[in-house]
Amino acid sequence: MDEPPIPHPDEPRLDRYLRDSYPGLVARLRGSFSERIAAEDVVQEALVSAWQLEGRGERIHSLDPWMTAAATNLARSRWRTLQAEERALERVAADPLIDPSAALDQPPALRFEGVVADAIRALPPRQAQVVLLHYFGDLTMSETAVRLGVSEGAVKSALHDARGRLGSLLRDDQPHDKRRQMMIGWHMAGSHPKQYDHELTEKTAYGKPVARLWCTARRPDGFGTLMQTFSSGNYLERRLRFSGAVQCEGVEDWVGLWMRVDGARGVEPLAFDNMESRPIDGTRDWQRYNVVLDVPSNARAVALGVLLSGRGEVAMADFGLETVGEDVPTTNMYEAPPEGPQNLDFSEAPDGEGS
Repeated sequence: MDEPPIPHPDEPRLDRYLRDSYPGLVARLRGSFSERIAAEDVVQEALVSAWQLEGRGERIHSLDPWMTAAATNLARSRWRTLQAEERALERVAADPLIDPSAALDQPPALRFEGVVADAIRALPPRQAQVVLLHYFGDLTMSETAVRLGVSEGAVKSALHDARGRLGSLLRDDQPHDKRRQMMIGWHMAGSHPKQYDHELTEKTAYGKPVARLWCTARRPDGFGTLMQTFSSGNYLERRLRFSGAVQCEGVEDWVGLWMRVDGARGVEPLAFDNMESRPIDGTRDWQRYNVVLDVPSNARAVALGVLLSGRGEVAMADFGLETVGEDVPTTNMYEAPPEGPQNLDFSEAPDGEGS
């Protein structure tokens, strides 16, 4: 006769996490990594790790932040793997003579032009491989080593030599092209981020650099957003206004600034607005827009950005975040419902209208 399973030392605590925090973490990962990462699988894998750790007597003192960090790291690792595999498959599709098993034996094809691209092409093949896989493929040192079948020490040595050679090549040439310069703090997300692209242009508006977001798909399936997330600690119990200047061209669906306030628990955000009720569409010249939300005391994070849904492109500049007074109305789509039913007999008319 089989013996009954030994109970987990803190099963009620994990049950509470499943009930109160699990849905919210799944929703946040979906928002950050798109539907291509199986968010529920990632969170479940992290939960199994937590279960095993505590089952061995290793106490996790703060389960919520531990789970968030563990699941985010797993999602990021899977995202990097997907991107690397897609780049390899693209090379195979472009050249049917390439053996799929050797798709990463040579440096991946450069898909951008300019001084940096020319400098990378001038590197020895092994150094070019390592630079492209590590910096442009977003693989870790160990992942790069596995892909190339070399030791991690060899990868580090090749990167060191490549950085020195690139520095020399770039110093001897003109300043590097800023079109693809990384915008610190910002990243792409959305329902279909791979159908959109972005860049930092050389133009200015309102005295500030202009960034650009556009759709690359002929028939887009969803939206892309350029966004960032930060702690709400400095903004608790304040009213925030996120504003910026936007110019759009040929937008078939809509563009909007957006902001979201996330709590520690629960699936739904505490506050949210994406301008869906007042969309920017078509072709429009520069104009300022804003969203305004309250940050309650139980908030954990604030996310904001600009989204593009469908074909078209949008330029943006001079974003700002400021605290405003209660005289500035919020644009929250999740306003609390009235305390009771209204106008059940249809006798009330809007202000200024008679019966």
